[in-house]
Parts: sequence; C-alpha cells; structure tokens
Amino acid sequence: MSIQMIQTSLASQNLTVVGFRPNGDSYKGTVCGATPFEAKMGLLADFRYSEDGGDLSISCVLDTSTGRLLDQVGVSSDEDLFTEIEAVDTVLFHASQGGSRERIKAYLSFFEYVLTDLPEVFEGLVGGSRVAGEDLAVQYEDLKGRTYEFLPSEALLVLAEKALKSDRSGASLQVKKMAERAGVALDRAIAVALG
Repeated sequence: MSIQMIQTSLASQNLTVVGFRPNGDSYKGTVCGATPFEAKMGLLADFRYSEDGGDLSISCVLDTSTGRLLDQVGVSSDEDLFTEIEAVDTVLFHASQGGSRERIKAYLSFFEYVLTDLPEVFEGLVGGSRVAGEDLAVQYEDLKGRTYEFLPSEALLVLAEKALKSDRSGASLQVKKMAERAGVALDRAIAVALG
C-alpha cells in the first residue's frame, strides 16, 4: 500500500477531482473545503462505503476556481485505502493519545474488543438505512463497572474525529467516512455478532 501523508500546510479549498471507474467510465466531482490529499482519500472512502459506490481511481486534483493542476499523484481504492481493520486500529491508537473522558475510554475499550474478537464485522460494509423501530444500540460495561449505551457507528465516528487531530495517514479520514456512510451496516453487523 502506498501511503501519502496529509499535507497540513495547504489551505482547504474547493477542488475538482478527476479519475475513472473500474469499467473505464470517467469521473469528475467537486469536493468542498479540503486539501488535495483529503479530497482524494475522502472520495475514495466515500465510494467504497456508499451503496452505489465501489472502486475509483483518481488521476489528478484541480483548483475548481482556476482550473490549475494541484496534484497529479494517482491513487486508487485498491492501492491506497487501508483495510478496515488496519484503519480502525490506527484510529484507536491516535484516539487514545492524550487525555480522554471516561466515555471515550469506553469506546476505545469496546472497539479493541471488536477488533480482537469480532473483526469480521468490518467486512463488506456499505451504506444503508435504518428500519423503523430497529434498535442497534449496544450496552457496554467498562472495567470500572460503568455501563454505556451507544450506537457503535456513532462511537467510531467520535473516535475518528479525535484521531484526525494527530493522524496524518488518511486512516482516520477513511474510518470517519465508513462510520458516516456505512454506519447502519456496521451497527447491524455488530448486533448480529454480539447475538
């Protein structure tokens, strides 16, 4: 896997991303308020986890307002996204850095358990909608005996956003997109795995 680092010195802007789908169809889309790296990795993750998405290869990024070429390092879903397990593991590492509230510690502990004992819940995740009346919340008791009730996808989103402050590999951005796009699928997979 080729790993690029997020360039924090570039100002966020509106960008046009150009690429193609595996069937050869061209793709051109606009991403608002991002660096070229964030635009590319965020779009790859969006495609991976959306119901009608899939794979995408990106050939270049342009400044939308001027048309100026900003980045022509090619990336693709197959080569440049992490496996879900690698991405979540990276998020857990970065989210655990520094002080954490008790709820964050519970989320970290829960996902450490999921990665160790239920890694299959991350396979084949794509978007979806909740069914009326569907309760996918989990109750998790931490080591101090406190019980927390939460949707796993919302907990993972909180961890990804915390990890984004220090993770410059793109894994946290990928997990954030997974939690946003395929959160219902993740919640269902975890509910089924927990029985």
